[in-house]
Amino acid sequence: MSKLFKKLQLQDHLNVFYDDAFHITDHRNETYDAMLIYVNSIEMLETKLKNHLMHLRKDGLLWILFPKDNNNQNVIEQDLIVEHLNSLKYQKIRGISLDKEVSALKFKHRTHIKRLSIKGSMRVSDMMGGHYGK
Repeated sequence: MSKLFKKLQLQDHLNVFYDDAFHITDHRNETYDAMLIYVNSIEMLETKLKNHLMHLRKDGLLWILFPKDNNNQNVIEQDLIVEHLNSLKYQKIRGISLDKEVSALKFKHRTHIKRLSIKGSMRVSDMMGGHYGK
């Protein structure tokens, strides 16, 4: 799993919930630092989130793994995943390709996403060639 952890930027010490799709049966009824959930339909996404999301810490990381299109009509679209999680107050913060068949989206609850202050965004703008501070 450390190869997967590295790709998902998960630290080894985190308490991680693995979806049944990973064939890991180490589920405890507790709170998790991160969750890895595999879905291939919006119905599956809704069901798994309903059953498991309550066990994710409010500041936890939620990774949704899903099959890439590859000309298959039965694949969940990334936009539907993002839209559904936005309705639950989770915001996409990263998207990656795990391999040629699976993509992954990283979400975090909106209340735990760090935002730049106005002053900080001015500094970033200045570094990028902007002129806020001038």
